[in-house]
Amino acid sequence: MRLVTVPARLSFPRTFGLAAAVTFVATALGCGGTSAPETASAPAATVERPAEPPQPRREGVIAREELLPIIEGGLGRFLGGVGTEPQVEAGRFVGWRITRLYPEDPRFTDLPLQLGDVVTRVNAQPIERPEQAFQVWDSLRVASELVVDFQHEGEARQMRYAIVD
Repeated sequence: MRLVTVPARLSFPRTFGLAAAVTFVATALGCGGTSAPETASAPAATVERPAEPPQPRREGVIAREELLPIIEGGLGRFLGGVGTEPQVEAGRFVGWRITRLYPEDPRFTDLPLQLGDVVTRVNAQPIERPEQAFQVWDSLRVASELVVDFQHEGEARQMRYAIVD
């Protein structure tokens, strides 16, 4: 599986309803965004510490305070800007093919997720049935990350965003 790089910081206006946190659920991810501000700091003293285990690789960040109003707006409202159709192969559901992704919103133009890609899972959960999508949507209230598994031209890919308080 190939990890894809996404913007370091996502920014979502409240009226748009985090048009990002969940193209995830029935289609997939986020929004384009702004870079995280750089901060200057004084050089730190060198102190040896025991080695820590590596942190999971994260490709971007979503602020929970920006995510919650979108979740509260509801999955149906969010999906109003997204078009999908079921992708079925050999009689089995594979995922949701993206046919439209907020076409008038420039924040969606730089996503690794493209028209024709097939979203297969969100946060390791299936999204085939409406109740599954609603469960994933609701779980984002407390989730520590958003992970969207998708296929691009038959190749498995993944987008990851940390959800931070």
